[in-house]
Amino acid sequence: MRIHFFDRQDINESIKKSFDEYLAEYGKITYAYAIMNKKNPAQMVIINNHKEWFDRYIDNNYQFIDPVIIRSLNTIVDFSWDKEILTQSHYSLPRIFDEGISYNIDYGHTFVIHDYIGNLAVLSLIKYKESDIDVMKNRNMLLSFFISEHQKTIDLYHEEHQKNLICLSPREREILYWTGRGKTYPEIAVILSISQRTVKFHISNVLRKLGVSNARHALRVCVELKLLED
Repeated sequence: MRIHFFDRQDINESIKKSFDEYLAEYGKITYAYAIMNKKNPAQMVIINNHKEWFDRYIDNNYQFIDPVIIRSLNTIVDFSWDKEILTQSHYSLPRIFDEGISYNIDYGHTFVIHDYIGNLAVLSLIKYKESDIDVMKNRNMLLSFFISEHQKTIDLYHEEHQKNLICLSPREREILYWTGRGKTYPEIAVILSISQRTVKFHISNVLRKLGVSNARHALRVCVELKLLED
């Protein structure tokens, strides 16, 4: 069963687009950007351009038997891999490789991040020798891109989490919108056909929810967190 974990399709499609565009510079290459909760490995998402294989991977929880993941959990250094190398390294779990080969997954190079919120993140470039990419020559650029994209992923989900925590009512959003347009409380009351006292009541609720002291600060926080966007 799939676990909800970094599961916003719109965010993941945006991240995938970044990977697609960046790696396209090196020619056709299969990649997988995976994020796994180290405390609960069942929580995993893989952004990739080989949907058939990685859907199967997630459905079967192959992260529990994947030598690449097992090795990644025990290193911070990127590494190249194939069935022979990993078997020699005592990760003798051939089943996933036997299946992977039928999906054209038989060797690659993996970059590793252990992030500050308890996740293992890996970027695997698969069958890279068939593309125009020289992994070792471009290692620093690839790693820098990977770190930047993973931080962007964390930031996007943190922003979404904050939006979910701070739920403004439609009326509160309306009042903040007009506040941002420079309208006074009496003017907002007329525009919305409500009393000035009601305007102040809703503003007071907004300040409490956001933990700020005035409407101007509240508006700035809402803009930063995109709370006023549909």
